[in-house]
Amino acid sequence: MQNVEETIQPVLLQVIITKLASKAFAITQHKEISTWKILRENLEGKFCATCTPGYLQLELTMTKFQQGETVREYATKQNKQSKGFNNQRNQDIKQVSCIYCKKFGHTIKVSYKKKNADSRKEIQDNPSTSGNAK
Repeated sequence: MQNVEETIQPVLLQVIITKLASKAFAITQHKEISTWKILRENLEGKFCATCTPGYLQLELTMTKFQQGETVREYATKQNKQSKGFNNQRNQDIKQVSCIYCKKFGHTIKVSYKKKNADSRKEIQDNPSTSGNAK
């Protein structure tokens, strides 16, 4: 946005926001975004992995209260670090494929629940094959 005239920046920002779709739209939908910097921070915070989950976990556990730091500053720093760790961990979980159905975005536990629900529905729909009929 540095190369764009200041008078055009708000209009361009609104155009960009209206063109967002899917996850990017969901991230920005209920937030008040008034500058390019805020939009960029929101999107980068969600989609750009800057560190591995292990590094973020280590950084989170090694963060100590600094002399002269207020409790609010320390809590804000801890909260920001934990959000980064959780975002990265959740992103990694979504990328792991299910070993049952070989699809991405869920674990085998979800497949088992769906399989069991389908089996129960089949028994309810066809009670004569459930072994209770005489």
